[in-house]
Amino acid sequence: MKKLIFLCIAVFALLSCKKDNDVIDNPKATTIVFTVIGDVPYDLTQREGLVDLISKHNAQNASEFIVHVGDIKPGKDPCNESVYQDVSTLLQKFKKPTFIVLGDNEYNDCDNPTQALHFWNTNFLHFNEHWTFNHQISYQNNRNENFS
Repeated sequence: MKKLIFLCIAVFALLSCKKDNDVIDNPKATTIVFTVIGDVPYDLTQREGLVDLISKHNAQNASEFIVHVGDIKPGKDPCNESVYQDVSTLLQKFKKPTFIVLGDNEYNDCDNPTQALHFWNTNFLHFNEHWTFNHQISYQNNRNENFS
């Protein structure tokens, strides 16, 4: 599933590289550089690593945006709102617009998926709106967590 999501994101990024209706292989087309992360943070060591990654990323300023492809916690761990709040606070430290995809660990793998989706929506729905982003974002009508 993760590989499929990553592939979809990569295809989205390639299609977004068009400029003035140029074809993708046109050397004059604009290149978009972005960062993709996922399956993090699962523990305190990974949390510290994420904090370090965010700091280094902000210093390099190399990406136009960041996409977290979900799974902010191990699937077997309880789905406590404090985890969603903590990761939201961490990801908001990125200087660049950051998007997050709903992962199965923070929704399907929870004892109460409805409550977990509420936690995710409260902390991550339209997460990119914490920043100014110059591209148009569209959200799926019935599943607002899905975007393009």
